[in-house]
Amino acid sequence: MLGDLSGRTAPCGGAVSYLSERIYREVAYIAYHFNWARDEIMSMSHYERQRWIREISAINKQVNTNIVRAFGEPENSND
Repeated sequence: MLGDLSGRTAPCGGAVSYLSERIYREVAYIAYHFNWARDEIMSMSHYERQRWIREISAINKQVNTNIVRAFGEPENSND
């Protein structure tokens, strides 16, 4: 139902458009953090993509926690 995600667009709306945008966000998030190819990520099930997203999020939280422990909280630039 989602069709080809190779950059071509087709008229769609509602839930299909939302799902398409969600898939693009999932792929972009995983590709950005792990530098994996689009086709490799797209071959994963939704569950597997979500699992990797949770793992990336956990890694990011741990890295951020370690940075705060090492250097303290960032100062608010609005003061």
